[in-house]
Amino acid sequence: MTKEFPELASVYKKIPRVLDELNVVGEILKQNAQKVGKWSIDDIMNDIDVINSYSH
Repeated sequence: MTKEFPELASVYKKIPRVLDELNVVGEILKQNAQKVGKWSIDDIMNDIDVINSYSH
């Protein structure tokens, strides 16, 4: 996110990590639906673990 919008880096740092991870998972799902994926299964599993840690 900070690569695309460097001027928003300070705002981005204030976003709770769970929201960032949910965004990543959403992007993964959109890209995989288009048959274009750049994340590994380890990346996906890490994001899911972080999301799950917030739900407990």
